[in-house]
Amino acid sequence: GSTVQVTVALEREGSCRDALDRRDAWAFLAFTRGAPPPAFADTVYVVEDAGEPAVLPGGAAADPDRWAAIQDVADAVASLDGHALRVSALVPPAEHCGVSRPSAAGDRAVLRLELPREDGASCGVTVDLYRSGEGVIDAVVVYSGR
Repeated sequence: GSTVQVTVALEREGSCRDALDRRDAWAFLAFTRGAPPPAFADTVYVVEDAGEPAVLPGGAAADPDRWAAIQDVADAVASLDGHALRVSALVPPAEHCGVSRPSAAGDRAVLRLELPREDGASCGVTVDLYRSGEGVIDAVVVYSGR
């Protein structure tokens, strides 16, 4: 029957959804560095710079060794630096830094992790995490910024 005050630490314009998005972004990055995997769908599609999708079936996305097999993607994600990392939830534009969004992705919203380039150019490494209606990652699109 007591009254309890709960204080949540968010930016002034922040929301609980923003905080959850940031948590999910950090969970994915931590996984690339050896932490337990985030929630992945049974089949995950991985695309780099609009190339042919790699398919990680049967829960293989949760196995870090399977990401090593997609070395360019693993290297691009590993280059992300948490100090400059921007995280946003958005529907990606049809084109990002001269690379078309995969047509199979449609107009779904993503959790975007973006690392600006040190030279100030606008196209750094960008990772779009597509999540299913259940909130699990079912596709990862990497724009390498090359």
